[in-house]
Amino acid sequence: MAKAGFCSQCGGNQWLNESGGCVAGHEPECISGVYEVGQGTVPAPVPVPADVAPAKKRPLWLIVVAVVALLALVGCGCLAAIAIPQFNAAKSQAVQKSCLANMRMVEGGAMVYVAEHEGATPPTEWNALMAELVPTILKTEPKCPAGGTYSWVPDSGSDASGHVECSIHGSINSPK
Repeated sequence: MAKAGFCSQCGGNQWLNESGGCVAGHEPECISGVYEVGQGTVPAPVPVPADVAPAKKRPLWLIVVAVVALLALVGCGCLAAIAIPQFNAAKSQAVQKSCLANMRMVEGGAMVYVAEHEGATPPTEWNALMAELVPTILKTEPKCPAGGTYSWVPDSGSDASGHVECSIHGSINSPK
C-alpha cells in the first residue's frame, strides 16, 4: 500500500516516496501523520497535528519599507548636514550687509546735511550727528542688526567728510 502524510513545507497531505519524504521533494523530517492509503485513491485529509504549525511566510514588504525608510532618513540627514551651515553663513552675510547699508545711509545723510547747510561740518559726536539727521534727513536712527554700536569718524582734510564705523563690522571701506 502507498503511504501519505502531512507535509509542513507544502502545508497539506501529500503522497510519500520510498525515502519517506513528500513527492514535492521535502525531507522526511517535514512529514507527520503518516498513514496507508489504498492504490488509486487520493490521500484522505488528515487534520494538522497540533505540534506542527504551518511554515510562516516572512513579510518581505515590511523589510522593504524599513530599508526605504532608513534610506530616506539618511538622505534627509545628508541634506541637513549641507543646508544648515549654508543657512548660517547666509544669515551672517545678511546681517553684515544690512549693517553696511545702514552705514552708507548715515554717510549719505551726512552728505545731504553738508549740502543743505552750504559746506558746514557735520557734528563729530554720534548723538549730535543723529540729532541733526533724524527726522529731517533720516527717518530713524539706524541700529546694527548684530548689536554693534555706530560712531562717526571725521576724515582728516578740508572737505568736512567722514565715515561711519561699527564696533562689530568695521567701516564700509575696511569691513572686519
